[in-house]
Amino acid sequence: MKFAKFEFVNFKGIKSASVWLLPAEGKSNIATLVGLNESGKTTILEAIDQFYPGEVDEEIKPKNLLGIVDQDPFDFIPIASRDNFNDSIEIIATVRLDDADKEFIRKGVARSATKFRVTSLPDEIEITNRYTFTSSKLTESATLWPSLLGEGVTPQGKVTHRITAGGRRMDWRTVINEVRKLMPRIWYFPNFLFDFPEEVQLTQSDDETPENRLFRNLMQDILSSVDPNATIQEHIVDRAVSSAGSDRASLGQIRSSIGGEVTKSVVARWNEMFGGSAMEGKRIFFEVEASPSGVVTGKFVLEDGIEMFSIRERSLGFRWFFVYLLLTTYRARRPEHGGIVYLLDEPASNLHSSAQRVLLDSLQRIGEDAQIIYTTHSQHLINPKWLESTFVVANGAADPSKITAEVLSRRTDISISRYPDFAYQHPGKQHYFQPVLDVLAYRPTDLELVPDVVMTEGKSDYYLLEYYIQVLSDSSSKIHLMPGRGSGSLDEVIRLYLGWGRNFVVLLDSDKGGEDAIKHYGKEFGRIAQERLLGLAQVCQDPTTKTIESLLAEEDRLAFQRLVDPDASTWNKRAWSQGVEHALAVGSRVVLSKAASTRLAATVSALENELRMRRDALPGA
Repeated sequence: MKFAKFEFVNFKGIKSASVWLLPAEGKSNIATLVGLNESGKTTILEAIDQFYPGEVDEEIKPKNLLGIVDQDPFDFIPIASRDNFNDSIEIIATVRLDDADKEFIRKGVARSATKFRVTSLPDEIEITNRYTFTSSKLTESATLWPSLLGEGVTPQGKVTHRITAGGRRMDWRTVINEVRKLMPRIWYFPNFLFDFPEEVQLTQSDDETPENRLFRNLMQDILSSVDPNATIQEHIVDRAVSSAGSDRASLGQIRSSIGGEVTKSVVARWNEMFGGSAMEGKRIFFEVEASPSGVVTGKFVLEDGIEMFSIRERSLGFRWFFVYLLLTTYRARRPEHGGIVYLLDEPASNLHSSAQRVLLDSLQRIGEDAQIIYTTHSQHLINPKWLESTFVVANGAADPSKITAEVLSRRTDISISRYPDFAYQHPGKQHYFQPVLDVLAYRPTDLELVPDVVMTEGKSDYYLLEYYIQVLSDSSSKIHLMPGRGSGSLDEVIRLYLGWGRNFVVLLDSDKGGEDAIKHYGKEFGRIAQERLLGLAQVCQDPTTKTIESLLAEEDRLAFQRLVDPDASTWNKRAWSQGVEHALAVGSRVVLSKAASTRLAATVSALENELRMRRDALPGA
C-alpha cells in the first residue's frame, strides 16, 4: 500500500491544497518540493507527518530523538485566525491498494469473528482527519473513512452488502482494521542532527529508552537484510551469553556479515561521494559484548589502519551520512506489510555539490523500497526524470520577486502546483516563475529564447521536412525542427522541454520502431508527454504512411538520390538521405511530383496546427 495523495484544508497557512504522490500512470516513489524560503514547504511536511490513521503507532521515530512531538491541534489553526476560529481543519490521505493488499485484507476479514467475505475492494481509499473548532477551542476530533470500502457477503447469505459506515458496522470496522495494518508509517526528518549511540543494548528491558528502542529495531532491520529469518534475541543475544563454542562461532559469523553489510552500504557510498581517498580500504565492524549480569550490547566501530574508532569519533559529515543511510536504507527493507514514507526537509544542505548529486542517487535507490518526499533549494538535488512528481510551493504572503523574511500572516495562502503545470501556466510571469528557475539554475532570458519545436525521430525526417520548409514551401512556416538520433533517442531533450515548460510535439514513424518509441516515451514521462507523441500516419491522416520517405513517390526519392549518385536507378535509403541533406545544404530546388508536394505541405501544416493547438490549450496562454 502506498499514499497516492494528500489534501489539506485550513492547515496553518494552507487554505486548500493537494499533492499527488502517485500519478495514475507514474511509477516514481519520490516527490520533490521546491520553492523559496517561507513558501510553505516545511508546513506541507508537517501536515503529512500529523496524519493519523485512527490508531496509535507505537513505533519510535527519528523525530522523537530530536524532541519533536505531535503538535496540539490548536497549532494547526492559521495564525491569523487563532483569536476566533470557527471552522474545521482537515488532513485527507488517499491510499492506493495493489492486488497483494486486497488479498491481505480479504484473508484478514475472513479470519475475523464476523467471517465476512469481501468480494471486491476499491483501488483507492480515502481517510480524513478532521479537527473542528468553536471559538478556537477543539470541539471534535475524528478520523473518517468516507469512501466506499468495497462489497462482500456474510458466510450464510448471498446478498451483496456495500462496506460503508452506514452499512453493516462490524464488517466495516473489520475491513478498516485490516487496512490499518497495511498503512505506511511516516518518518519525518527535520534534520539528521543526532548521533548514532556509542552502543546499543540488544537485550530488551522494561526501562528501555526511546533512543535505544529505535536503534535496537534498526539493528534488527540490518540483521534481517543479512538473513531474513534471523532475530536479535536468538542469533545474537542468546549466543552472546552462551558458553558453547558453536554458539560463539556462529555469533562471529553473524557479526562479520553485519559488518560487511554496513561497510557495503556506508563506506562504499562514502568513497563514491568523496573519491575514495579518505575511506579507501576501511571497514566497519560490529562488536558484541555481554556483561556479567547478562546484558548484551552491540556497537559499530570503524577500522582505520591498526586502530578502531567509534562512529562518534569520526567527522560530522561522516556521522550525518552514516545515520542517514542506516535509518533510511534498512527501515525501508523491513519485512512487514506496512510500507514507509520518509519526509526529508532540506537533506544534505551542508554537503558540497558532488556529494549532493550522490545523495540524489541514494534517494533513487531508497525509493525502490520506500516513498520519499523531500524539500530542496539545490539544483544538485533535482532529478529531471522526476518532473512529473516535482511540485512548486508558493506562499501568497511572501513576495517571490523579493528576498525578504517578512511574511504577512493574514495573506498566507500556501499553494502546491505540479512543476510542469506551473511552468506552462506562468511562462512569462517572472515573480511566480523565479523560484523554479532559481532551483533549476536557469534564467528567464534563456528560456524565452527556446522556441516551440517539432522533434523528429531521426535526421532523415528532419532534413526532408526542413528542405520542404526552407526551399520548396511558398508559405512562411514558423516550425522549428529538432532531429533525434533514431528511435528512443529524445529522452534528454524531452526532459529539458518539460522542465522549461515549453511547447513541443514529437513526430515518430508509424512502424514498429515508432510504436515502441511512443511506448517508451509514454512510460518514461507519463501523461504529460503522451499527448505530444504523434505518429506520422496520424499527422498525415493516412494509415498507409509508415516512414518519412513514404511521403514521396519512387521518382521523387530517386531525384534526391541522383544529386549524389547521378547513375542511380534503384532507390537506396542511405544515398537518398545524403541527397536530401545535400539539397538542403546548397538550396537545390528538386522538382517533386504533385502528390509528394501535397503530402509534404499537408504534413507541415498539420504539425503547425498540432503545435498551435497545444500552445493555445495551455492555461494562461
